[in-house]
This record gives sequence, C-alpha cells and structure tokens, in this order.
Amino acid sequence: CYRLVIDPSMAEAMQDWNVLQALLRRAAGSVELALIILLAMMAWLVAAFSLDYVGLGSRLSTFRLQLPRILMLCGVLRVFITAAGVTDKCARVPSLINSFSCGNGNDREQQHLVQFIVSSEAGFYISNVRVSMGMVMKFMYLWSVVLFAIVGKGLSKM
Repeated sequence: CYRLVIDPSMAEAMQDWNVLQALLRRAAGSVELALIILLAMMAWLVAAFSLDYVGLGSRLSTFRLQLPRILMLCGVLRVFITAAGVTDKCARVPSLINSFSCGNGNDREQQHLVQFIVSSEAGFYISNVRVSMGMVMKFMYLWSVVLFAIVGKGLSKM
C-alpha cells in the first residue's frame, strides 16, 4: 500500500497483490497440517481439563495441575487469532486504497483494483476455509460453553 501512494501504478499494484496472495496461500498451505493438529489438540485440552476438573474436584490445588493445559490453550488461541488478524488486515485493504486520491484520472483503474482485491478474497486459509476473527471467536465461544457445562455439572454433584 505504501508503494501505491508513492507510485500510483494500478497494474503494478495488481501484480503486487497477486504476489502477496500467492505468498499467503503458500504459507498457509505449509502450516496447514500443523494448524489442524493444534485445533485437535485444543479440543483435547478442553476435554482433558473438564474431565480432570470433574474427577479431581474443584480444589485450588487442581488449578496448579491444570495450569500447563491452560497456558497451552492460550498459546493455541494466540496462533489462530494471529492468523485471523492477517485475514482481517487483507479485508481492510480495499477501503484503504479507495481512500487514496490518485489525482491523474485513474479513478476507473483504482476502482478496478479495489474490485480485484475484494474478489480475490486474500487471507489465511486452512483446508480452503478462510480463517477470520469471527470464526476464531465462534470456535472459542463453542468450547467455552462446553467447558462451562461440564464444570457446572461437576459443581452440581458436589
């Protein structure tokens, strides 16, 4: 985007966007399996935490035993929030380019570039699914509900 302000060449900007999009797809493809394993590990961590909480009781000493799992869960969430942040930044680029004033009658080319970027849907993908902040938050909410349901059930038995 910075180069577009200095040199408003729309054709070059399209080429740069294609390179960026290809780089994102390649990077996401390289770490895709690791991210899927992290998702599975996160689901396992929530289930293990819940089972241990119900099995060991809600004493404060069990919290110390659960601390490594909680830290791992926070680390996995941070990875996915960072990946979603990349997608969200890509989604804001068209409005940024739309705010530029190219001045020399390139409004039509500028709109073509904006439409090109919007339709490219660049971002971070896992198994051809675009990772967005909304998706990460929904996943987090779902597992939070599961965790609180299991912990609530464990507390009601006491």
